[in-house]
Amino acid sequence: MKPREILEKKDIDLYGRWYVSQAPTKKAIYPYLDKDCIVAYRDSFFGFVFVIKSSKSFFAFAGMIGDMYFGGMEYVFRRIKLKQALRLLEDERFKEENKKVVLDEDLYDKIRNKIILEALD
Repeated sequence: MKPREILEKKDIDLYGRWYVSQAPTKKAIYPYLDKDCIVAYRDSFFGFVFVIKSSKSFFAFAGMIGDMYFGGMEYVFRRIKLKQALRLLEDERFKEENKKVVLDEDLYDKIRNKIILEALD
């Protein structure tokens, strides 16, 4: 799955309309928009979170409703730490239809193990 597919499902215009983002976040996501690099994601009414695999590492991004109006919703889109992303992905308070979707189990386990090892240091 591509990051562009999740963003377009939320009606987010990638050229600045309907979402607010910092410049480093935009710079980090643009090279991966059209690559099949999503390892896991969760999509709900209030936002989304996904983890992508780059050539060297993993990145996590989250989008949350920042403003609601009659024309739609505006999202705040940010790059977040992997630890925060895993916490959001594995939160059990979400309903059944908003469960996490893991597209690559091996890479997801690798991310979890990396977080555990970093916590031990």
